[in-house]
Amino acid sequence: MIRTIPWRGIGRNCARAPLHALSVSATHVGTGHTVVFLSSAEPLPREWSRDPFVRHRAARIGPRHVLASAAIPLLFPAVKIGR
Repeated sequence: MIRTIPWRGIGRNCARAPLHALSVSATHVGTGHTVVFLSSAEPLPREWSRDPFVRHRAARIGPRHVLASAAIPLLFPAVKIGR
């Protein structure tokens, strides 16, 4: 996955507009809340969701975000992103 997907191209495509935005969702292990990582040339919206258990974060989407999104306890380990 790391070698196959041109990760740096995601940011360039968001900036040039062929790709408006890209988001990846993961579950925060400590709280159980959903975290939506968003890569976009546009500023992030102030409100992402009315659900108090959903948070959004600006991010340069990379392989760790995708691995965190695919994590399943006992099958695929959790992946730490940031703090």
